[in-house]
Amino acid sequence: IPTSFYCNKRGHVKSECWHNPQNKGKQVRRDNKAAGST
Repeated sequence: IPTSFYCNKRGHVKSECWHNPQNKGKQVRRDNKAAGST
């Protein structure tokens, strides 16, 4: 399980961390697997 070194939460990495101000505006989310597949 990837762990974010920015907030120490598991399930994502620092580049995907929503606590990282560098990622503001990107809104990286991996739990939208059903999006677009109807």
